[in-house]
Amino acid sequence: MNATDWATVASLATALGTLILAVATFSAIRAANVMARVAQQSMLAGLRPVGDIGFWQGAFRNPEDPRYAPARKAIEAREPWTVELLYGDHEGGQRAISRFTILPFDSGEADRDDGWLASQSRHWNVDRPDPRNPRDAR
Repeated sequence: MNATDWATVASLATALGTLILAVATFSAIRAANVMARVAQQSMLAGLRPVGDIGFWQGAFRNPEDPRYAPARKAIEAREPWTVELLYGDHEGGQRAISRFTILPFDSGEADRDDGWLASQSRHWNVDRPDPRNPRDAR
């Protein structure tokens, strides 16, 4: 081999090494970006008030609403009534419906007001199969 051949081999080896480093750098940066996004989503989820105790409130404010009269009648007669509440997770996904039944509660004491007892009786997903049902988990 002469000097020109060695120079060519050295140049090709340097080019190949540079290409391998470029691919490795690109892969590492891409993986780091993905991990940074995952870490950011996890951090934001930790900052948002999710889980534990929730609170919701609803009202029929317009007496002309066709649902107003039956709702008022049920409450004034202290009859049980049901609410189906549609909600999602902190990112707006995983929509689900929970059925709550509200029952009149008699305190049994003359000096204490009677109230209402809310009970959650059913829960189902809207956008995806039920994770507890093996038939739906396909």
